[in-house]
Amino acid sequence: MIDVDDSIKKKSRWVDDHIATLDPKKDYAEIMGLISQYQFDEFVLHFLITGTNINVIMPAHGAEAQVFTNKAVRRPAKRMQDTLGIFWTWYAYGPKSPEAIEATKMLNDIHMGVAKHVPGHFSLDSDFIFTMCQIMVSQHRLFKKLGLGGAPAHVNQAHYYFWKELSKHFVKEDGKGGTMPLEDDFPNSFEESLAYVNDWESWDHRYSPVQTDIVSALIYAFGARWFPKSLQPLGRWLITHTIQDHVLEHYRIKPLTGIPRFIAHNLLKGIFWFKGNYAPDSKVSFIKKRTLLTKEEYTKRDSAFTKLADQMGWHRGGKSAVGIKERKANGDISMCPVHQILPKKRIPSTKVAEMME
Repeated sequence: MIDVDDSIKKKSRWVDDHIATLDPKKDYAEIMGLISQYQFDEFVLHFLITGTNINVIMPAHGAEAQVFTNKAVRRPAKRMQDTLGIFWTWYAYGPKSPEAIEATKMLNDIHMGVAKHVPGHFSLDSDFIFTMCQIMVSQHRLFKKLGLGGAPAHVNQAHYYFWKELSKHFVKEDGKGGTMPLEDDFPNSFEESLAYVNDWESWDHRYSPVQTDIVSALIYAFGARWFPKSLQPLGRWLITHTIQDHVLEHYRIKPLTGIPRFIAHNLLKGIFWFKGNYAPDSKVSFIKKRTLLTKEEYTKRDSAFTKLADQMGWHRGGKSAVGIKERKANGDISMCPVHQILPKKRIPSTKVAEMME
């Protein structure tokens, strides 16, 4: 974990001054560790992760993997707390640390556990690379959209090297019931990563109705977690406005227009402008002061959200939600039609390109 001498923390906004003295190519772990521990909080990280999750399930098979477990729809409080724990382990300790490698192994195990039920859903390099690049560029793209000029260049560079290093520890399905390292090369720069994200989102991803359910649940869960009941629509507007219009349209969800869009845009702009210019940096690592929900607390919240999911008519998860009908005599699983249907447009992945020839 990145610890900083108290003598460096004298100014109200000491983090930006300190990371400006560091080399993003060599000190990327320290830069991202400082930002995540002393400038981020749970609200911001939950906000950014929710936006990323909404983007990464554009392929139907990505949504199927999540709806099978249905944690996003019926256990969002527990799921997000666990997810935030993994992210803060990565950022606080750095991608080369034993703690980060162990956290990645745990996530790999979760993926492969789901893959036993929905095989093939974790087999494309492009899904993994997009997810990492999306996390890397999400804040920069949001700031550009809000008219804030983007994230600082040295932070973007540090974030790139951070995820390039961490990418070495992810694995995919090998098609034989085991795992293998990612084969495609990681983009060569932050700029290439940004281009990769924009290109990936423009592919002709297949749609499945379960995607609308999951995205709606993610949007509602963020509003329910951070806003009182009367203001939860505002929380949903904030998340919705972070997503590209064409991505929302892919999910059959209407982008914000009119007054809701105006309010969401300007409120987000004000929040991030204030946090980036005037909000004091913490003197104590958020890791040290983070308070976890107890089992009783997250169970109560998830129980209430399950009732909402039923009222909204969202899928209940499990085999039926993703079209698993039976296990055939040869061991193959009968899947729904959208399973692993590749985009019509050729995607920048050597292995997948070969499959599409």
